[in-house]
Amino acid sequence: MIIFELTKQGNRLNQVSDDSKNFELDNLIGHLIGTFFEANIALNLYLGEKKNSQLYFKKERENWNNDSELKKQLRKKIELEYPENNGFENFEEINFKVETEFKRHIWAKGRVPSNLKHKLIFIHAKTFLYALDNFEKEFKRLLEDGIFPEQCGSLYNKLIENFPSLRKLRNSAHHQEDRIRGEAYRKKINLKPISNTLVHAPNGGVLIINSLNGDNYGGTLGDGTYGEVEVSIESMNKLQSILQEFLNSLKWKGSQEHLPR
Repeated sequence: MIIFELTKQGNRLNQVSDDSKNFELDNLIGHLIGTFFEANIALNLYLGEKKNSQLYFKKERENWNNDSELKKQLRKKIELEYPENNGFENFEEINFKVETEFKRHIWAKGRVPSNLKHKLIFIHAKTFLYALDNFEKEFKRLLEDGIFPEQCGSLYNKLIENFPSLRKLRNSAHHQEDRIRGEAYRKKINLKPISNTLVHAPNGGVLIINSLNGDNYGGTLGDGTYGEVEVSIESMNKLQSILQEFLNSLKWKGSQEHLPR
């Protein structure tokens, strides 16, 4: 597991003279740190699934001969259910039964359907995206109190610069029922030109939903452009740097604290 560490210069916030306000802010900062570690966990799940997927499809190819033999055996058994010489007339029905029995057999032995396996990595990529989006919203709300050092505003700007498509991409990922229709807020999207290693559409007109371009999770945004967020160690390093600098700028008291616990 890849762990992104943080250090607090104390175990209690001492930002203002009001102890109750310090306590409130400390809780909010604790939640921000918790969201950071949610992104950390999501990245590990994503990287683990990326590795597991390669092994999964390799194993599935190796199972091909055994699967073919199992299907032959199931077909012989199922064909006995039909009157003699009537198997051809019921060819499609027999095929359906063979396929159904075959899948139930291998699933009972722990094999995962390829459709479900394929979706796992996208689920982890979206979890990473949502964690980053929650971090951005929580950080912005914290800074609105106006209590923290002026330099913290530049840290928020740095966050947006590092993840420019974050909010719009999260909205598209959360509202796929609209994006699939090519809509945003019930209005048709004007699909803009796009050119990357996934799609080349210099004249626009291409709608992209829930995609992975390498380690970049992306899709069509509400304004018709394409946006993405990289699910990577590099992205976590950027987030870690911003959060650590924010923590370092605050006033603390008590013993230093190393995170995660």
